[in-house]
Amino acid sequence: IQWKVTVVNWTVAAACLGSQLLGEKTLTERTMGHAVQLSPSQWRYLNTSWVATFAIIGAINLFVMHNYDQATWVLFKVWGQIGLVIITVIVQTGWISKHLPQDNNGG
Repeated sequence: IQWKVTVVNWTVAAACLGSQLLGEKTLTERTMGHAVQLSPSQWRYLNTSWVATFAIIGAINLFVMHNYDQATWVLFKVWGQIGLVIITVIVQTGWISKHLPQDNNGG
């Protein structure tokens, strides 16, 4: 059951990466494109950050699983994973707000 966290996170990372390499739009753009207007290179940047986030979470899971007891692993699974995703969302929100097209009408 401890491997499942890594498998799921690496599968999501692979899906995001695959969408970037094989599709017209990244998975991130398909998910958020209706709400945010960004250039294709900006979408690739955001998508790559999700690839990195999920790949890192999977790797950290393996590290914690092999080097700590099960109680510590459960804490990471519940709070560490959520914390890393929240940090990614906060950083991306700031980055997106800096790259949104400017409204020249004062609104």
